[in-house]
Order: sequence, then structure tokens, then C-alpha cells
Amino acid sequence: MLRKLLIAVVIIGAVVLMASTVFASTYAGTVIFTCVNADAAGSGSHTLDRDNTGAGQEALRIDITDGYGTLIYTLSFSNVLGTFAGGIGDFFYTTPPAANPITFTLTSLAGNGLPEQIDVFEQGECAGLPTVGTDTCPNPLPTSAVLYNIPAGALAFFEPRSDAYTGFDLPPGTWYVTDNENGYAQVWIACQARRVWVPEANVVGLGG
Repeated sequence: MLRKLLIAVVIIGAVVLMASTVFASTYAGTVIFTCVNADAAGSGSHTLDRDNTGAGQEALRIDITDGYGTLIYTLSFSNVLGTFAGGIGDFFYTTPPAANPITFTLTSLAGNGLPEQIDVFEQGECAGLPTVGTDTCPNPLPTSAVLYNIPAGALAFFEPRSDAYTGFDLPPGTWYVTDNENGYAQVWIACQARRVWVPEANVVGLGG
């Protein structure tokens, strides 16, 4: 009897674990870059299986940046969970890119008790544009940088401490975070700009 009870407990635990497992949207194709668009349609299916809305849908955001870190396209959307044979979509830049590489990031948003996470990160080029490197870009965007939303903006600091205020505030928006230390997040501004630190509490999905 005890053995049967233990087996039942193990089975119930396994079922609960499986039910609580959270996946992420999966794109089985590639992103094809040109000078006017990033095409993520037709080369593979897109599966949504992360209910971050509580309504059986997955909320996502697409951000496309050029080599200088300029946001040349952004789109927030949601769709029902399932597999879509047509892929993610074909996205035409709202601002022309000025440098390579062009970066396509698909982020599954925070919500329904789930944190924000990046599902797709791909890079490509526009023929004829300069490629940003250490010579033309003294502060290149690190490949480990992660996009976060700072909806209300934040005080900006030269160092991760309260007595190093720069005298200006970071505007509200989506920013690349490159590091965190002492309750502050380091934010990448642009190729020619020095990085600054903002309080982690202002960064959605990062602050404690």
C-alpha cells in the first residue's frame, strides 16, 4: 500500500512539473536581410507555446537595429498559441539602416508570471553600408546585450552608485542592458556615446 502511495505521489509530481514547464516561441526558419526589410516568412514555421498573457496567447516584440544601434523597426503583437507555417512575417524598416550589422530580435514579453526572454536573435547585412567596428565605433554594442523596457525613463549615472549622477535622465523606451551591478543596470546608448547606469528598479524584468 505504501509503495502504491509513493508511486502515485511521484506520478502526480511529474504531472505538475510537466504542466508548469514553460517553453518559448520557436522559429524553424531563417531571417533574410536586405537594405529595406528583414524577411522571416516562408522559410520555416513559427510555434508559439508560451502563454504570457493569461489568455492563451503569446505577446511578442520585434526590434530591428542597424550597426549604430539605431532602432529602425519595432512592432509589438500577440497571437494565439499554435504553429504557423508562414513563419513570423516580413518586416520593412521604418528608418533606413546606416551601418551593418543589422540585428533582428524577437522577444517574448514578460507577463502572466513569466519573465521577458529573447526567442530569436539574428544578424545580417545591407550591401554597400559600412560595417561598424572598433575603428568607426569606439563603443560597439556587445553581443551579450539584452533589450529591456524602461517605460518611465530613469536617472542616469556615470558609475553604479548614487553620487555619480550625470545630470540627465534616460528617456523612456527600449534600451540595451549590458551589465548590472550594485542595484544598477548598465545601458548602451549609441556607438559614439558612453554607457550609463540606471537603477535596476526602473528596468522592467530586471529590477528586484
